Amino acid sequence: MIKSFQLETLMREKMRDAISVTEQAAVKLVRVRAAVAPLSEVLAGLAIAGVILYGVLRAGSDPQIIGRFFSFITALLLAGEPLRRLSRLHVDLATAAVPVTMMYDLLDEPVDKHEGAVRPPLKVTHGQIRFSNVSFQYQKGPEVLKGIDLEFQGHKTTALVGPSGGGKTTIFGLIQGLYRPTSGNIDIDGMALDEVSLKSLRAQVAFLDQEAFLFEGTIEENIRGGDLAKNHDAVVAAAKAANAHEFIVRTPNGYDSEINELAANFSGGQKQRLAVARAFFKDAPIVLLDEPTSALDSQSEQKLQSSIRKLSEGRTTILIAHRLSTAQHADRIYVISEGQVAEYGTHEDLLAKGGLYAELHHMQFSGEHVPGGEQTEL
Repeated sequence: MIKSFQLETLMREKMRDAISVTEQAAVKLVRVRAAVAPLSEVLAGLAIAGVILYGVLRAGSDPQIIGRFFSFITALLLAGEPLRRLSRLHVDLATAAVPVTMMYDLLDEPVDKHEGAVRPPLKVTHGQIRFSNVSFQYQKGPEVLKGIDLEFQGHKTTALVGPSGGGKTTIFGLIQGLYRPTSGNIDIDGMALDEVSLKSLRAQVAFLDQEAFLFEGTIEENIRGGDLAKNHDAVVAAAKAANAHEFIVRTPNGYDSEINELAANFSGGQKQRLAVARAFFKDAPIVLLDEPTSALDSQSEQKLQSSIRKLSEGRTTILIAHRLSTAQHADRIYVISEGQVAEYGTHEDLLAKGGLYAELHHMQFSGEHVPGGEQTEL
């Protein structure tokens, strides 16, 4: 992005500013440390000189006093090094206090009562998801969802369409338990999400994003995720179902091939197919698709669409569709606008209504301007 938008000069200046601030702080710390030792030496020298002067004035010619005096001087000199170390202790403590404070700030964070609570596991039988008068807002932000009612039928495909910023991705976050609604209830097969363990909830959901994220490691490790119980044959079966097996076996080490940082050694289509393979391997009854084909060319999109259709069979599938051609085959379509359900129905029903969905469809497939077009940008 920096190269594409020619931001080199701007980012270079920002980096220089950041380095300058760090340099000034480091130099200040070095100055303080460097000043402590000479200062303590000078003070120690002055103290010894003062003691000697005092002893000379009091000793006179008495040899016993002179002996006791030099014994005291010797003890004082031996105490010099511990005193110097003690003088540096404050600087060392102040330096160590910063990471320690950060550590305790983290440890003192209250445990999320939902994350840490012991709750019964979610048991998905039919896979029906229901939102009942659900509202949600991010911290100190505007309300994203406003008393929304949704019903995602089990073993069916439901599409969410509508203008950007309407709250579609937030709905996915709520289903996965990443956020909790400000008000209202969400349940799956009649079990409220607030009453089930988050681990069991997320075990029942497979999520595919627009940009597949792969971790550094081998291909097999990425497909497995955290599941080490199944054997290698299950990994291969998942890859074949996702149309990924062919290109995997062509890599130098097959399923043991390493994935570089940000999966830079794989194309966009390959990364998405590996993500689909991961979803197949998880075998979750609920599938969330955030337009995973939006960044692919036509040929890669066709292969991936075939895999996704296979993945959706017999599962509750919810699809965020920015291209209505993806949504028109869904069993039900919800049009989400400004945090509310503008309309819902099948593709044919919504076209017949002539509402927002029809406007979006007309805009995408005819290329002509429609009233309210500025508000229906996807």
